[in-house]
Amino acid sequence: MSRKELKKSARKVLRKHYFILIFACLMASFLGVDFSSSFINSSKVSPRRLVDEVTQVVQVSTVMEPDKFINIINEEIEYSKEASSGTSFARNKGFLAQLINGTSDGLLFYRVLQSINSFVSSEKIAIRIFVVIFMILYFLIWFLVTNPFSVSFRRVFLEARTYKKVDYQKLVYLFYNKCLLNVAISQALRALYLFLWTFTIVGLPISYYRYKMLSYILAENPAIKPRQALKLSRDMMRGHKWEAFKLDMSFILWYVLSSFTLGALGLLFVNAYKIATVSEYYVYLRGLAYERGLENVSLLNDIYLYEIADAALINEKYNDLVLEYNKGIDGEDYDLDADLWLASAIDNLRKQRGESFDENDYKESTGIFKWFEDNLGLSFRNSRYNRLKQSLSLTFAAVDDYNKIKNGEIYPERLSSLPYKERRMKADYMRMYSMFSIVSIFFIGCFVGWTWEGMLHLIQKGSFVNRGALNGPWIPIYGVGAVVSITLGYRFRAKPLREFIFIVIISGIIEYTTSYLMELATGLRWWSYNGYYLNLNGRICLEGLIIFGIGGCAVVYWLIPYIEGHLKKMDSRILSIILIALVFLFIIDVFYSSMHPNTGAGITHKVIALMRQNAYFFAIK
Repeated sequence: MSRKELKKSARKVLRKHYFILIFACLMASFLGVDFSSSFINSSKVSPRRLVDEVTQVVQVSTVMEPDKFINIINEEIEYSKEASSGTSFARNKGFLAQLINGTSDGLLFYRVLQSINSFVSSEKIAIRIFVVIFMILYFLIWFLVTNPFSVSFRRVFLEARTYKKVDYQKLVYLFYNKCLLNVAISQALRALYLFLWTFTIVGLPISYYRYKMLSYILAENPAIKPRQALKLSRDMMRGHKWEAFKLDMSFILWYVLSSFTLGALGLLFVNAYKIATVSEYYVYLRGLAYERGLENVSLLNDIYLYEIADAALINEKYNDLVLEYNKGIDGEDYDLDADLWLASAIDNLRKQRGESFDENDYKESTGIFKWFEDNLGLSFRNSRYNRLKQSLSLTFAAVDDYNKIKNGEIYPERLSSLPYKERRMKADYMRMYSMFSIVSIFFIGCFVGWTWEGMLHLIQKGSFVNRGALNGPWIPIYGVGAVVSITLGYRFRAKPLREFIFIVIISGIIEYTTSYLMELATGLRWWSYNGYYLNLNGRICLEGLIIFGIGGCAVVYWLIPYIEGHLKKMDSRILSIILIALVFLFIIDVFYSSMHPNTGAGITHKVIALMRQNAYFFAIK
């Protein structure tokens, strides 16, 4: 198959699945998996270089007085921040600045070293212990997150070739099919072989292309033993290395063009285009491997990754699905009638409860109450009826999934060669929330944000401080963000990508507005993103908004439904008393803090506040 044909097929796949493929590449770039030229991954470094630089920083710290060492680090920080103002496209210059900014303002090294040094008498021993601990953490992140994700996001590309829709959960599918460790070992062995081949001049590029298909092999069957997967990749690439090299080189002009856009073109098109093309090339080599009868080729046995299953086979494997969710309602017709389903469910409850059944509890809301339910997901009355509607939503979701499988729109997991385990929705993220729940969510968000900010400062500076403008243990911007994501984002919740985009946009609006108004009122800044790529006046930045988007989705789809489910198990009277007390204390704190805001070292700065998100990038890396 010619390169032209491969790229034509890749463009077709990219057009059909643009958003999820771009999102997958964005995550890969963000985690440092691939696309090292992309702007988010601009500070990617090799483990060897990282060891050298960490050792250098630590050694300097041991021969210098603490105050002088901290002053030097702060000068590096301020120098990197001065490179940015207004809408910034700048990146922090120099590896030391990147390393410092990537590890909590540079003081993390020193604080950890101080702690270790307090337990041992020798500074040399402290240095060695510190470097060992740091590299163990670095290795674990690389081993269990970075390398396996390289396989997960390629699985998305392979499914996109055949099916009309791809589930976003595929980005973490290695975590639920229990093959994570096997994949991590395989990828680590590949990295080890590449490292060993670096000691030869010509061996590295040959070795690179020898194992080029490993991630795709594991994406198809993550249960393949590491040595078998590596050998299969070598066999598949035998006689095709030069061909693969020319395929890679055919994208070089695209990346040159991308460099003129500071990596934006790569992030929005070229990266996904290349992976889609290489995915097509893998499928081509897979076909040749079967023709040549290569050893272990039978392990590439995920037939329905490349073709749509027969309807009879799907019916056989999935016949129980609709019947299970419909709770006895006839499942032969998969185009369900909502009114019929609700009427049948209410009738069953009427028979079960007898005289205790109250018809008024199961009537649909009208007027403004219905508008709040339909548009904001807020339930003010008829909670029992709304719970039935939530069950109906789950039923429709199950039926919709089955219909998509039956029509060849999504991959049928039950037909996978891997041991199949049905995944259940542990928390119904499409549920409606009462005002009682919304108040609870607000305070949970406020307290979680306050704890998070305080812990970041503890890691960065060695002390826990109240990072909020209020004097109490809460940061309202987090609570407001949680409530807005739950309410205004209700209509987007069924579509995770739309919810993600909404959270990114609304987080930017809330964070920028809050920063501006607080600075206008007090002349102080509580945070600054100066020095970050694509920051706007230091108030918001692209990297931070992406983190808020990912974290917000985790909150909306998992954390809040999970916590709210447990809150419902509490005594409502006790919870009401707690919430009333919290509201009363919060109002008092707002009035008091308007006259005496929480300020000081580690909290505010008259010019530029020390950036609280500096630890985020280190955690992701």
